[in-house]
Amino acid sequence: MTATKETQERPRGLVLVVDDHTDTRDFHAQVLGAAGYSVVSAEGVEHALAIVDAIVVDLVVIDAGPPGSDGFELAQRLHARRPRRPRLLAVTGHVPEDTSTEIVLFDAYLIKPCLPEKLVAVVTELLAKRG
Repeated sequence: MTATKETQERPRGLVLVVDDHTDTRDFHAQVLGAAGYSVVSAEGVEHALAIVDAIVVDLVVIDAGPPGSDGFELAQRLHARRPRRPRLLAVTGHVPEDTSTEIVLFDAYLIKPCLPEKLVAVVTELLAKRG
């Protein structure tokens, strides 16, 4: 995959994709990279936290299961990082209840399977709000 000169000069943001399934992680990274985002990937909580400690990440796409899952734990740990917390996007197979505590941990949710266009649109929207 090659980036255009414009995306090389003006990256749209740095996105961390976290998923324990290699195919899904690579697919999301490829889709976002093609849309002009800089992308790094991690396979789990500790790897993701090490990346966030080393570089400034604008948004994290997390394979988020129900409360108690690794994705949920990662969101809790990232959410606690103030003042510079990256935006958090959950890609999940379950719909959180509006009254659940998990709803406040993520800035947005996408339900699996999600279309590539929807992933790019939500990431773009979230990063436009980063101010």
